[in-house]
Amino acid sequence: MIFCQVPAQAEDTDSIPWYGRLSIGFGHDSVRNVDIGLLRVIPSLEGLQVGLIAGGVHKSMSGVGIYGIMGASDEADGVQIAGINVVRQRMHGLAIGGICFAGEGLHGVQIGFANLAGFEMKGVQVGFFNGGRNFGLQAGVLNLSGDNSGVSIGGMNIDFSKSRGFQLGLINFADSLCGVQIGILNTCWGNVHGTQIGILNYCVAEEKGRQFGLVNINPHSRFQMLVTTGNHDLANLALRIRNRHTYNVIGFGIGRKGWNDYTCGSVYYRIGQYFTILPRLTLSGDIGIADVAVLRKGIDAPNMFSLEARMNVEYEVHPKASLFATAGYTSTRYVSDGKLFKNKPLFELGVALF
Repeated sequence: MIFCQVPAQAEDTDSIPWYGRLSIGFGHDSVRNVDIGLLRVIPSLEGLQVGLIAGGVHKSMSGVGIYGIMGASDEADGVQIAGINVVRQRMHGLAIGGICFAGEGLHGVQIGFANLAGFEMKGVQVGFFNGGRNFGLQAGVLNLSGDNSGVSIGGMNIDFSKSRGFQLGLINFADSLCGVQIGILNTCWGNVHGTQIGILNYCVAEEKGRQFGLVNINPHSRFQMLVTTGNHDLANLALRIRNRHTYNVIGFGIGRKGWNDYTCGSVYYRIGQYFTILPRLTLSGDIGIADVAVLRKGIDAPNMFSLEARMNVEYEVHPKASLFATAGYTSTRYVSDGKLFKNKPLFELGVALF
């Protein structure tokens, strides 16, 4: 074991902090092989540096740096492993640690709890939190991007600028969208020229792309209340979200039959498409599913579900009101085993308001 303070060049001595001269091991101030120390800062590295507590390189690092608490370099081309990894300029290679930061960008891989690329990220970030102008792959719980042209996979993906890439997560957000969002909730505050696929798709500005979901909301959406009655249900009350060519219906109904013996109710969802035949006349068709609950007096009956298909004719009598007639078919089954309870044609008359 050697205690050394010998600089490679005398003129570099004053530029090296005092803690950079306190080393236990062997090496030189400019290292081409191996440098080991407790606290070690050197001008440049081509090889291996180990800082048991911390260490770094003033200029360029080409090789492997392994540090305890913190490792820092001006520009890195290789592997840097530390509790906190800091590269002031660009990182070319692999960074592993609790926090990984590349000031001017990443051309490689960051693996840590929090990964940040200051300007652009052309590589892979894997961690709980990832941030950078994404041109590669982000995989984490929370992914932030300033201009996403890559792939973001996580619990929440947020792009504060135009998203031209691919977002896959529970919640996806983009300022404007020219790519693809797939998730439970997809939101866009600007124009949509791409595709949203999810449970709920929401667009604030102009929607020129495609929305595929259980509920789609955009500036063209029209919210209407439906009130119907028919041979299947005594009364239905529903919300219809009508877009340029498609619509979604969410509502509940009260059964007509068996008031003395039991009461039944249903909650349902339908998705459909409509066609304008005349200025005030439209034809539409939809399919849906309903959860049917049957409560007998003093006895809990098995729950059932029904699959339904409908064809509708609707005539607008006022800009805020229209009348419609429905013909369709329903198949009701038990939830527990899927056995058939009843197949039945259905007919309804109703009014759409607002």
